[in-house]
Amino acid sequence: MTPITVEYIKGKEIPPSWIREGKVNPEESFRVILEPEPVVSPKERNRLLDLLESFTGEEDSEEWIKKIKSAKTRSELKVPME
Repeated sequence: MTPITVEYIKGKEIPPSWIREGKVNPEESFRVILEPEPVVSPKERNRLLDLLESFTGEEDSEEWIKKIKSAKTRSELKVPME
Protein backbone atom coordinates (compact mmCIF):
# COMPACT_ATOMS: atom_id res chain seq x y z
CA MET A 1 0.00 0.00 0.00
CA THR A 2 1.22 3.47 -0.86
CA PRO A 3 1.72 5.97 1.98
CA ILE A 4 -1.02 8.56 2.35
CA THR A 5 -0.11 12.20 2.97
CA VAL A 6 -2.63 14.57 4.50
CA GLU A 7 -1.55 18.21 4.58
CA TYR A 8 -2.73 21.26 6.49
CA ILE A 9 -4.10 19.48 9.54
CA LYS A 10 -4.54 21.88 12.44
CA GLY A 11 -2.94 20.88 15.74
CA LYS A 12 -6.35 20.87 17.42
CA GLU A 13 -7.49 18.17 14.96
CA ILE A 14 -4.64 15.77 15.75
CA PRO A 15 -5.63 13.00 18.18
CA PRO A 16 -3.67 13.26 21.45
CA SER A 17 -2.62 9.61 21.11
CA TRP A 18 -0.62 10.54 17.98
CA ILE A 19 1.53 13.03 19.84
CA ARG A 20 4.52 11.35 21.46
CA GLU A 21 6.18 14.28 23.16
CA GLY A 22 5.83 17.98 23.63
CA LYS A 23 2.87 20.23 23.15
CA VAL A 24 1.27 20.99 19.83
CA ASN A 25 0.15 24.49 18.95
CA PRO A 26 -3.58 24.03 18.18
CA GLU A 27 -3.45 26.63 15.37
CA GLU A 28 -0.28 25.36 13.71
CA SER A 29 -0.69 23.30 10.51
CA PHE A 30 0.88 19.86 10.14
CA ARG A 31 1.48 17.27 7.46
CA VAL A 32 0.51 13.75 8.47
CA ILE A 33 1.98 10.80 6.60
CA LEU A 34 0.35 7.41 7.10
CA GLU A 35 2.52 4.47 6.13
CA PRO A 36 1.50 0.85 6.50
CA GLU A 37 3.68 -1.26 8.76
CA PRO A 38 5.51 -4.12 7.10
CA VAL A 39 3.61 -7.35 7.45
CA VAL A 40 5.60 -10.24 8.85
CA SER A 41 4.24 -13.53 7.65
CA PRO A 42 3.69 -16.31 10.17
CA LYS A 43 6.40 -18.29 8.35
CA GLU A 44 8.97 -15.48 8.85
CA ARG A 45 7.92 -14.97 12.47
CA ASN A 46 8.27 -18.70 13.17
CA ARG A 47 11.68 -18.79 11.50
CA LEU A 48 12.90 -15.97 13.75
CA LEU A 49 11.45 -17.66 16.83
CA ASP A 50 13.15 -20.92 15.84
CA LEU A 51 16.43 -19.03 15.53
CA LEU A 52 15.97 -17.52 18.99
CA GLU A 53 15.04 -20.88 20.53
CA SER A 54 18.15 -22.54 19.10
CA PHE A 55 20.38 -20.58 21.47
CA THR A 56 20.94 -21.63 25.07
CA GLY A 57 21.99 -18.22 26.37
CA GLU A 58 25.58 -19.32 26.83
CA GLU A 59 26.67 -18.23 23.36
CA ASP A 60 29.08 -15.39 22.75
CA SER A 61 27.10 -12.13 22.54
CA GLU A 62 29.22 -10.73 19.72
CA GLU A 63 28.63 -13.83 17.58
CA TRP A 64 24.89 -13.66 18.30
CA ILE A 65 24.76 -9.99 17.27
CA LYS A 66 26.71 -10.73 14.08
CA LYS A 67 24.30 -13.55 13.22
CA ILE A 68 21.21 -11.40 13.76
CA LYS A 69 22.68 -8.52 11.75
CA SER A 70 24.05 -10.71 8.97
CA ALA A 71 22.79 -10.28 5.44
CA LYS A 72 21.64 -13.91 5.52
CA THR A 73 19.27 -13.28 8.41
CA ARG A 74 16.06 -11.44 7.64
CA SER A 75 14.46 -9.90 10.67
CA GLU A 76 11.95 -7.21 11.55
CA LEU A 77 14.65 -6.06 13.96
CA LYS A 78 16.50 -4.71 10.90
CA VAL A 79 13.73 -2.33 9.81
CA PRO A 80 15.28 1.15 9.57
CA MET A 81 14.03 3.65 12.13
CA GLU A 82 13.05 6.99 10.59
